[in-house]
Amino acid sequence: MSRTVAHEKRDLDSNNKFFDMTCPKCAIKTIHQLLEAIDTVWIEEDTTGWESYQIIQCQDCQTFSFCKESQLSECHGAESDPDETFYPNFFDFYPERGDVQSSLTLPHKLPAIIEKVYNEVLYAFNARLFVIASIGIKTIIDEVCRDKKILKKASLLLKIEGLADAGHITVDSAKILHRLSVLGNNPPNKFATQDIKELRATIEVIDHLIKSVYVLPELAKDITSAA
Repeated sequence: MSRTVAHEKRDLDSNNKFFDMTCPKCAIKTIHQLLEAIDTVWIEEDTTGWESYQIIQCQDCQTFSFCKESQLSECHGAESDPDETFYPNFFDFYPERGDVQSSLTLPHKLPAIIEKVYNEVLYAFNARLFVIASIGIKTIIDEVCRDKKILKKASLLLKIEGLADAGHITVDSAKILHRLSVLGNNPPNKFATQDIKELRATIEVIDHLIKSVYVLPELAKDITSAA
């Protein structure tokens, strides 16, 4: 079985060098620049493949990452025009991208350790490192309770209840966070779709917790002082 391969460095058009996508470090959609691209075409019997290996850079945090874009002649679908054939593009990223993004608009209002762990939780979840993400969420709960002097030496269960009693999270949010004790004990290859959905929900609760404890009080101060 013979296979022919051809490589070519792409001459980048300035009009196509910038695009929006989620940055694994910023955890939000940012403008990225395509810096380099090597395109490869291979033919093996009746199958043709196209692959592009790309270096990209976030224009906010300046972090570099890599993208493999590909097409395969065996993977196609019908266009609206019956005489046309549509070949979808497939994308693989390193580091991986996910769809969980930061909803915090004032991260500089956070204690340094909480900001650092929060960003690492988003990174871990989007890279499908779910056990690490769940450990990070527990760490955030511990640090918030330590900072606000809420049952500092108590169990995770009691700390969550303490946050609810203090009005920082709702009773329903507390029930979602209680699932952490189960999720964190799952081995990486045992995370089911439902577990991932629950872990995503805990991240949303953590967003609300951080806003309630740190972001909104600062906003209230700014508004009061400006009045």
